[in-house]
Amino acid sequence: MRLLELILLLACAAVSIRLAAVGRAAGITWIHAMQLLLAVALIAQILLEGWRWQMFPAYAAAVLVATTPGLLGLGALATACAAIATFGLLAASLVSCLALPFVAPQKPHGPFAVGVTALPVNIQRPADAEPYEMKGVPQVRLWYPAQAPGWSSRFNTALAERIANRFHAVPTLPATAAAPAAQAGKKFPVVIYFDGWPEDKTQNVNLILELASRGYAVASVIYPGIDRPLGDYSSDAAFEHSVQLDHARVRLHARDAIAILDELASLDARTDSNFKQRLDSQHASTVGFSFGGAVAAEATRLDPRIRAAVNLDGRHWGDALEHGVAKPYLFICEELIVPTAADLASSDPAIRYEARMDRIDYSQLAANQQANGGIRVTIPGVAHMNFTDIALRSPLRRFSFGGTIDAYRAQLIINTFVIEFLARYGGEAHGPLPAFDSAWPRFAEARLETWPAPTPRP
Repeated sequence: MRLLELILLLACAAVSIRLAAVGRAAGITWIHAMQLLLAVALIAQILLEGWRWQMFPAYAAAVLVATTPGLLGLGALATACAAIATFGLLAASLVSCLALPFVAPQKPHGPFAVGVTALPVNIQRPADAEPYEMKGVPQVRLWYPAQAPGWSSRFNTALAERIANRFHAVPTLPATAAAPAAQAGKKFPVVIYFDGWPEDKTQNVNLILELASRGYAVASVIYPGIDRPLGDYSSDAAFEHSVQLDHARVRLHARDAIAILDELASLDARTDSNFKQRLDSQHASTVGFSFGGAVAAEATRLDPRIRAAVNLDGRHWGDALEHGVAKPYLFICEELIVPTAADLASSDPAIRYEARMDRIDYSQLAANQQANGGIRVTIPGVAHMNFTDIALRSPLRRFSFGGTIDAYRAQLIINTFVIEFLARYGGEAHGPLPAFDSAWPRFAEARLETWPAPTPRP
């Protein structure tokens, strides 16, 4: 819990106990002074730290305590009931704050400060695109190495964030809006990041911040909410139709990556741009989580500027499912459990259809990595959401959707491999690229497999 939240809970409990005692004895000398202190604690907590939903029961308790003096004339029973209700509400807030703590993005470890800005991109949709996909025009933010702000700039930014964001309890990002791009003596390799289904939020802010602080310009892509499921299990025909729509959506969004690259190249060339001669779109990489991992893999097939791709625990769709990725490719995943015959024949359509998709994806992944080369990192004990920041939001797996591994440890392993991979394959190459089976970071919790790249024909 945050400091003022704890003070508010303690103050509310203390006033409630005092009021219960007053209900059994004569005299109300201190009631109004204690109510005033409680009101000060409530207002200070909301203004200085910001409200959050976990504290709503505590706010209700404060209101109840403030109205309790009106019950004093009704006797000890009424005040005792009010005290019991107050402690129940306070307990609800305490448990909520412990189970779902207020988690802010972690401060990155690279040498650069991080800036962030919106990136308008002109997307042209094909006339034959499905109506579902026509809505999916991307919203792009560019995270980039920035000049470290001075003291006055940091103060003004902190004040503006407190007024604009903290009142609503939005975690402050360790990134400065529209900050001047850093002067590093070389251009920043571009990384395009796609998130998981339905692609309407950025769930890997810690990884993005880490990459930007280490000299990458990261374009994070989200889409408006989509009004269809990833898989329709109502019938064989409906499921097959949803699969075809998913293939089409991956191809469509992979083309969006090319449009984003074009926009970044334009920014790099403009003389009036904050990013003049700063963005290396000729040596780009794609990174994606879940469905976004499929988009990252598919985009490598469309443009030679995309030199490498990272898929964070995502299935494969589109042409990349059949043909794989013929460029440096890092696939990081949970333990891939091959579906059983019982899964494939299950009476539960969700289990049955998902098993069919897994069987196809796993067999194609193995064949494609053997044919094209690449790296696979398997981390037993993780769950799907360990590949995002969501697993950090609670120490309880029921609320974090994480696996048995410590969530911070899992994120350290995943981010370390991504950073190392992009350092080798995600920028301008000076000399031959390192072999996939060269030395990699070692973690006791991770299993590393590599396949050599095919030998080019003379």
